[in-house]
Amino acid sequence: KSIVDALVPMPEIAVQGAVADLQSAVKAILDECPEIVVTGVELHGGSGLDLIESARQVPQPPKIVVVAPTPTRDEWCRHLAAGADRFVALDGELAELRDVVGTLARGTPQSLDELAMLGRITAGVIHDLNNYLTALTGDLSLLVRNPNDHEVVSQAIESTDAPARKSNR
Repeated sequence: KSIVDALVPMPEIAVQGAVADLQSAVKAILDECPEIVVTGVELHGGSGLDLIESARQVPQPPKIVVVAPTPTRDEWCRHLAAGADRFVALDGELAELRDVVGTLARGTPQSLDELAMLGRITAGVIHDLNNYLTALTGDLSLLVRNPNDHEVVSQAIESTDAPARKSNR
């Protein structure tokens, strides 16, 4: 069963069909502005890496899924580093590919692991903001008691600058 045939029954995506070569794929991306592009590691006249590079140049770049029957770790790493959104090892049933494309089409995290990672990142950001706000609140409390204390004013200003300095490192 072909990749196109496997994706056609999915109601959340419009499958536009296969293309013959890299040049046709790039033209299709420019002309049709798809939300998701599925490509192989190798294409006639180029590679999946070439397609990723070309797709990333358009104003609204599509999400890119790279597929390969037996990908090497090097292929996987190079394509993801180039900007692919997902890399899927093809199995006979193409179930994982359908799941990945469906997930990208819905705009939701691909797995519980991704959702957990987003939660950890969010918790870390909130924790950092609370630390800065606590320091600022303490400085402002001291400033209310002694408004002419220039050291407290300096500390309050410094505590508001800390997040900006930390993000510039």
